[in-house]
Amino acid sequence: MPITVSADGLANVGLITVLVDRNPIRMVLEYFPLGAVPSVSFHFKLEQASLVRAAVRTRDGVWHVGGTLVDLAGGGRTVVGATRNDGGWSRTLGTATCRLFPASVPSSFPNSAVPGQADGSALTRLRVRVMHPMDIGLVGGIPAFYVNRLSVRDAQG
Repeated sequence: MPITVSADGLANVGLITVLVDRNPIRMVLEYFPLGAVPSVSFHFKLEQASLVRAAVRTRDGVWHVGGTLVDLAGGGRTVVGATRNDGGWSRTLGTATCRLFPASVPSSFPNSAVPGQADGSALTRLRVRVMHPMDIGLVGGIPAFYVNRLSVRDAQG
């Protein structure tokens, strides 16, 4: 399921976290934007219909929380993927691709607040795709095997 969380209207965002009430792994994502625009889009799997919440903490310790009910019809995370059955996942395991896209600077996030952007150059949007089966260990005979940390850094670290 695709999701986008954007907190570019808030100043000094320190953390964006996405939580799912009725899922085996309730914390789906923790994102520390550091010098980046506080916005993230990604895909994830749900076990069943559930409330999906986004919680944003600003550096002064204040939480801003929103959510939506996502309804599902059948399937879910415990269904074995087709590539698991045919072994296709092993050919692409760990393959990562990236692409940069130009993006305009949101009015609430001036260039001067972004490291390396004081020259007025446009920000970019990064798309990262990591091929991984993301098994959570709830299907008989298939152990848990998932990405639990991803770090994206620029040339300065």
